[in-house]
Formats: sequence, C-alpha cells, structure tokens
Amino acid sequence: MADEENKSQNQDDPDFLKFGKIRDKLRRLVKEPDMNSKSFQEPEWKDPDSYNFNYSHRGLALIFTMKHFDEGHSKRYGAKVDLYHMEKTFQKLGFLVRKYHDLTTTKVIKVLEEAANRHDHSKSDCFVCAFSSHGQEKPRAETGMHKAIVQVMEHYIATRDSEIRTSDIISMFDEKNCPSLKNKPKLFFVQACRSRGSGLDSLDHGHHVKIYEETIHNMEKNMEEDELDSIPCAERVSDGCDLEFSLGFEYQFSPEDVKELKSKNINLGDEVDKVEKMEPEPELNRYTIYPVSCGKDMLIMFPAPSGYFGWSNAKYGGWLISALYKTVDECYPYQQDLLTLLTQVSNEVALWMQSNNIFKFEHHNKKSAPAITHMLSRNVIFSPK
Repeated sequence: MADEENKSQNQDDPDFLKFGKIRDKLRRLVKEPDMNSKSFQEPEWKDPDSYNFNYSHRGLALIFTMKHFDEGHSKRYGAKVDLYHMEKTFQKLGFLVRKYHDLTTTKVIKVLEEAANRHDHSKSDCFVCAFSSHGQEKPRAETGMHKAIVQVMEHYIATRDSEIRTSDIISMFDEKNCPSLKNKPKLFFVQACRSRGSGLDSLDHGHHVKIYEETIHNMEKNMEEDELDSIPCAERVSDGCDLEFSLGFEYQFSPEDVKELKSKNINLGDEVDKVEKMEPEPELNRYTIYPVSCGKDMLIMFPAPSGYFGWSNAKYGGWLISALYKTVDECYPYQQDLLTLLTQVSNEVALWMQSNNIFKFEHHNKKSAPAITHMLSRNVIFSPK
C-alpha cells in the first residue's frame, strides 16, 4: 500500500512529471532501449555455439570510401568500385547500408559517434564498419622515460583532410561506449595499407610453388588463354585483372578521369594503398610494440599483415573488398560461418591474385595475404531473414 501511495504522490508531483517528460524526450533523441518494454526482450535462440541472429534486423553497415585527398595522397581511382562492392555485399547479407564518400576526419568521427551513441542496436544481430582508403602504421607519440626504450606503432586511415587512428574507430563500438551492441558481433573491414615505410620490405614477393599439371588443366577451364600464356606453367596465378570475368562488374571511368589518366600517364594496373609521405622505419635500438586493437566480440580484417602494403586496382577495386564481394556472391545464403567465409576470401587473395604493374617494376608480380584478428566467442552465421 505504501508503494502505491508513493507512486500516486509521484505522479501528482510536477517535478516528477517534468522529469518524466525530459526522460521520454531524451529516450526518443538517443533511442535509449526501454528495458521495461516487451519488445526489448531478446528473441529465442537455441544454438549455444552461434551468436543470436534471430533479431528483427540484421544491423547497420557503415561504408567509408576515400578517392580524393586535399594533400599528401594520390587519388584512388578504385574507390567507387569498392563502394559498389561493399554496398552490394552487405545488402545481400541483409544489412541497412549507409555509405559515405570523401569525408573529412571531423565528419567521419561525427558519423561514427552517432552510430555508436544514438543508433539503437538492441534489435539488431550485429554491426559492420568498412573503410577503403590509404593507410599506414606509424609511431605513437610517447613521453617520459618510455620514449627512449619503447616505440608503439599504430595504424592510421587517411581521410579527406587528415587521418584517423584505427583503434579510435574500433573503441567507439566496444561494450563500454556502445552498450546496445553488448555480446553482439562487431565486424570491421579495412582496405588500406599497413606499411611502415616505402621500401621493398613492405612488399610481399611471394615464392614459387609446384603444382600438378592436372590442377593446372582444371584451372584453365575458367581462365582466359591469353592471360595464362604470359605466365610459366608452374607459376600460373591470376594477376588481378581477370576479376572482370568473375565479378561481372567493371568500373567505367568518367570523361574527367580518362582525361586525367591520359595527361598524367597513370597506370590502370595494381597500386598500393599507401600514403605518399611515409613515416621512417622504427629505430632498431628501441623495443617496438604493435598492439592489436580488438575487443570482445570483435573481428578486424585487413588486406595484408602488419608492415605490408595493401593492393588496389583502378578498374576492379581493392583486392580484399573484391574478393569479399565475389565470395559472398557465390556462397550466400549457404549456412557457412563467417570465419569459414573469410578463409575463402583469404584463399582468393593469397593464391589467385598477383600485382600487374608494368610501369613500376618493383610493384610488378607481387603478392598479398589478408590478416584477420578476432575475439569472437561463437560462430557468426548470416541466416536469411
């Protein structure tokens, strides 16, 4: 009875009513989950080995592509191809896709903060964030006694006017900063270089392997003969340019792009997504640490390991993004878990792609292999909605 009297008195209290209105208004603004609402109850899920993908929505997918830069970076002609590939890939997986092109650092942070703080993920299966830009690893600014003995290298993604630290992007969506994504997969795909210098040490030269003639014969059925003839039998791999036949999409350059390409004699082959002004290699007389920015229920996929270039093609886009598009297009909606799917993406890049850049011989016939870091504790299976 006392509780009912207090409740009745509170409802008649003007201050209480005012607070209630403010609370409801804030809840509408920030889309705070209503814990008392029946609709907030988690859907039933019977598979203990997989994440709960039985929510009403797949989730939000943020796509950022950078083609033009104010200074310091070359234009990325494959950016629009990456945008097309990522949009189609995540739409096919059922995501609500929001795409952004050539944003400044301030605008990128604003979009990310709104997605983390104001978007309600409580009814979503998971979250995706993807970047296509230039990138590099460089030392973090250290102070005090540690500066002389320790050097911490971190990854940065180039924006229209500056750059943003990759770890800052990822931390915005951890359980502390984005509670509505707690215990849900948070997936990040970064098509950008991870090099620490501009020398040959950042290139993957690959190595020769022997394959049986029977395997070669089976490969030839799905490849153009004129491309195969240019490579010795024991080394036959795709040079990245046969993606036109497998992906079914070829970027059509605008008249402005064609004019610029011709005037600057720019190669349409494979290029590295590195920044023009690279940081110097870390000094050898100090300990160098390469921290991995990966939290609980997170996955991060790069086109290359730490210290190596990531490759992109002007006509067919980034190797990682194009392989992801191709793999999802072929495999979905089969009930494969995400890591199995991404292993096939790595196979596509590592075994079947090779740089083709006759204008820069040091960049010709080079390889790459995607790198995955994750703290997923269950299988991620994109069951059809």
